[in-house]
Amino acid sequence: MFLLNSLLIFCGTEVLNGKMKIKVYVFSVDLPGDLPAGRKAGMVSDAGHKLVREQLGSMTGEDFNCRPFSFGPSGKPFFSGCELQFSISHKGNTVAAAFSPYEVGVDIEEAGEFSRRVADRVFTACERQYFYAARHADERNIRGYSVWTAKEAYLKLNGTGIAGGLGFDTANEQGLLPVIASEKYPPARLYTRRLKREDACEEGWTWVLSVCSREEAEIEILYIN
Repeated sequence: MFLLNSLLIFCGTEVLNGKMKIKVYVFSVDLPGDLPAGRKAGMVSDAGHKLVREQLGSMTGEDFNCRPFSFGPSGKPFFSGCELQFSISHKGNTVAAAFSPYEVGVDIEEAGEFSRRVADRVFTACERQYFYAARHADERNIRGYSVWTAKEAYLKLNGTGIAGGLGFDTANEQGLLPVIASEKYPPARLYTRRLKREDACEEGWTWVLSVCSREEAEIEILYIN
């Protein structure tokens, strides 16, 4: 057994004076090192589902341990009869789960090298302008994943995946848009954060996390040892 370079990111929410506050808890996951990649991913996914059940139980006072997930037409999970909304994102050994009294969408990506081919094929003209305006490769990669997670979070908010279409703007030449809108879906507020754990390795790891919500929100990130 050893500690993999992996994190589980867990978002809870509360409402203060009518304004939603999203808290993001970051902590490590212990996994066996000799398992196949698919098994490791399954264990992280299971851990995420378990924590979703526990957090919903803590927030509502109900027992979700034996309740099965239901799934929307595009695979978005939910619990029938539960007023709280949640959204889950998986990337390798990382999970992000966002909870809200309102509809919510979340996406997380590890910010390695972002493919220019993907940007040219998927991004809108405004998003490509934002992407290619970066002066350095590291910043360009962050911008690429910021746009990508924003698109994913917005589509998850609306209960669909990339099949819902990617032809909407999340950025312009000045930066990421505070509100995303498209012809298909209502507007939503966008919150994007760069996450970095300095003690993970010599240069640290970086993720990009985007959350979309219909309501105005504050984001607080808490790291747990």
